[in-house]
Amino acid sequence: MSELNIQRGYAVKGRKGLDHWHPLLEEWLLCIERYCRVAAWQDAPFIYTERANIGVLAGAAWRSGRTALEEFQCGKGAGREEKWKGRADLYLSCDNHEDMIEAKFEWLSLISAKHTKTQVEAVLQAAVSDARNTQDGDEELKCHGVAFLPVWQKQSEKRKADVDERIRMVVSGLMKSNAHAVAWCFPERYRSVVNDAGNITPGVIMAISNIAYV
Repeated sequence: MSELNIQRGYAVKGRKGLDHWHPLLEEWLLCIERYCRVAAWQDAPFIYTERANIGVLAGAAWRSGRTALEEFQCGKGAGREEKWKGRADLYLSCDNHEDMIEAKFEWLSLISAKHTKTQVEAVLQAAVSDARNTQDGDEELKCHGVAFLPVWQKQSEKRKADVDERIRMVVSGLMKSNAHAVAWCFPERYRSVVNDAGNITPGVIMAISNIAYV
């Protein structure tokens, strides 16, 4: 995995209806790094729950030329189930594409980095399950599950070489997952910041699945 840039990167795998996500993923990385920079490298947006992470993705959408609305009202119900009024976590739109997002958030321990693939797929499956219940009657609007997984480790267990190697394991596991697109951001100047709980939270990974291909 030495060829991977552990600081930042993204990949859209194959032709799974996510080719238009390239600019969005690039801006997502830049939004995270900008927040960290404005916070003098003492804070990061991805540590603040699912809603904060959805907000960063929405901001990246606007910066990449899309429009975005969080908590978007839409119909709900899969298959033959009775439909009901509900909300999707995020709606994205550009000239030729519309996307509806259902997201999940879960912390990932660097100590358990070798299990990243399994954890990514479990959290992503929960998001995909919610996305399957999102209906709007428009075949052109695509629904996706998105998993946000910030990583953490106790400061007492931190040695730089070990942290960097575990981050490589995390990124490797993410790449090997069944997600259709992935992205990761581990800002170098934030990577060693210790929070009030005595932990480091060096970065975040994101995985996306288009439910049409699951």
